[in-house]
Amino acid sequence: MKLKNSKVLVVGGGSGLGLGIAIEAATEGATVVVASRSQHKLEEVVDNNEGINEYHLVDVSSKESIATLFNDIGHVDHIVVTSGFVTGKKFAELSQAEARQDLEINFWGKYNICQRGADYINVGGSITLISGAFAKKPNPDVFMTTISVSAVESMAKTLALSLSPTRVNVISPYIVDTGLVSSDKSNDERNDYLQSTAKSLPSQCIGTPQNIGDAAVLLMSNPYITGSILSIDGGFTL
Repeated sequence: MKLKNSKVLVVGGGSGLGLGIAIEAATEGATVVVASRSQHKLEEVVDNNEGINEYHLVDVSSKESIATLFNDIGHVDHIVVTSGFVTGKKFAELSQAEARQDLEINFWGKYNICQRGADYINVGGSITLISGAFAKKPNPDVFMTTISVSAVESMAKTLALSLSPTRVNVISPYIVDTGLVSSDKSNDERNDYLQSTAKSLPSQCIGTPQNIGDAAVLLMSNPYITGSILSIDGGFTL
């Protein structure tokens, strides 16, 4: 087991990519703590997944909430931060409030966790952040999210130097079938979208939360990886 005797905190672990990472970390022997804003989702995760038996509420935009989180859980070996969302607007359509909100969650939330959590990481530990494929292949239709995920990647590289020997890495995914993709569409429309997207990729398939979880386990367990941006995108950015 690659993470045996390790304690892993997954911020955003109540659903989606975070849940996939939490499950894979637990499978590899880690003691997993999940945190997010939704108590209902966290309770479901703990009730339905063996090896994930502790959860905490946290608001990544609140330094006080983050301080409480780390005071409660103490030291950990690895921190993973997946919390984020996509602002689907072009530059000309964005309000300043929408731009600030995107940065607040996608960048500053991760910054806040890293700043406080760095003092709670055991020697040999790591931080893994989630960015997005648009950092490497900009998309004007999601203007602000392209900027915020790019900032996450720059921050991670600099943190890898600033926090050494704590390792800092990034997973940069494209579309992952979390159940939330195109959730506003009918099942048939959603399936058509996923199938057409899969056909457009060199991999000919859509990513799964388990794929992202496997990548996170690699980054947490390999002591020679730091400052890396790992593209898990089916070849989208080629």
